[in-house]
Amino acid sequence: MNIDDNKNLEVSIECDELCFGYDSSSDKEEEDLINNEGKFSESMEVSNCSYKIQEVEKKLNELSYDDMWGIEFDTVDQCCDFYRNYARVHDFVARLDEKGQDFNGNLNMRQMVCNREGTRRKKYLEMENRKKDHKPITRVMCQAKIRFHYDLILQKWRVTKFEETHNHDLIPPKYIQFVPAYRTMTDADKAQADSFHFYGVRICHIIGFMVVQKGGPNRTGFTKKDLYNHFDRSRRAKIKDGDAHAALSYLISKADEDPLL
Repeated sequence: MNIDDNKNLEVSIECDELCFGYDSSSDKEEEDLINNEGKFSESMEVSNCSYKIQEVEKKLNELSYDDMWGIEFDTVDQCCDFYRNYARVHDFVARLDEKGQDFNGNLNMRQMVCNREGTRRKKYLEMENRKKDHKPITRVMCQAKIRFHYDLILQKWRVTKFEETHNHDLIPPKYIQFVPAYRTMTDADKAQADSFHFYGVRICHIIGFMVVQKGGPNRTGFTKKDLYNHFDRSRRAKIKDGDAHAALSYLISKADEDPLL
């Protein structure tokens, strides 16, 4: 084997190491996967969280309407995390709504609703001479909500109002990972992506590798756009205090010393 053949062999090996791929499954296979496993991996981890109701441990996907009234929390943050996880397991998105305070200004009530609660303001619907079409209506007066109150006697947060009925279609489980509220990159994902990027691996190859590593696009937890945004934020953070900022700071300091500069 001559020198040119050795170079070609080395190049081919390097290309093979950078090629990541996965077999896309059909819609039928995705439906079977969802029916067998319930939700995508992160939702499954959330659904495994258990809560004690009258000395009985139950998971989020096992909670009934009557069980909601027996759950207690120590802090309001635990209440909010609970309903966000509940919404994720039940294929919708929750957001914060009203809050109440006592005479001393301490928080004693917090309400969370479905993100499709309410209506769009009339001034946006009746606006004349619009240059663009209306965006799709997302607020449809959904009544699903939960309200927590602080019990001074028990010193616990308890559920005082709960509505579980939605007046709209829920998010299909195989698409819920694309909802912005549930798209997130963990610190481990960011560290791994930064390591690949440092050694010159292309972003399309990075996302391909991570999709295979996690077992498919429905288990990744973020999209290629999120990965691009992560690298963009990192790049902007590096140049924020770069040479241009140093030059401007130098000129400003000179101008303070000499007003005629």
